[in-house]
Amino acid sequence: MNHETVTLDGRDSYLRLTLPENWSWTEGETVEDRSTLILTPTTNDGFRVDLVWWASFGMCGTGVDFSEYTLPDGRTATLAVDKSGDQVWWTLILPDSPDQFTIQFGAPQSVIDAHQAEIDAMLESLQLGSLSHIPPQPTAPLVDK
Repeated sequence: MNHETVTLDGRDSYLRLTLPENWSWTEGETVEDRSTLILTPTTNDGFRVDLVWWASFGMCGTGVDFSEYTLPDGRTATLAVDKSGDQVWWTLILPDSPDQFTIQFGAPQSVIDAHQAEIDAMLESLQLGSLSHIPPQPTAPLVDK
């Protein structure tokens, strides 16, 4: 079965990944400084992954563990994990591209564990790229008459 590819556009760049089998997506809230795609498994267990474009992203670091995360293309992202009891909030802050993107989810650890292989597969397919598909046009040389 073909797996669907989803793309979230920022102002100047995009985030793209491939959904695992039996996952779907919907558009979330889009406002001037943020837009979201919501990815959900068909298991309907309440788990969701949000792809978010931000005009400017920031978060409070109190109680949050930060670490480096290497993306498939070799670039380094920042992983922020906040735990409270069995609940885990996970935010992958992608490198500026020049837009700011995050991949986020929050769920009990047992639910995250049940979807870990699917999360890993999505992250393996992750692509960040430029929206400027048109190469710059060369300027005509000056000709003396």
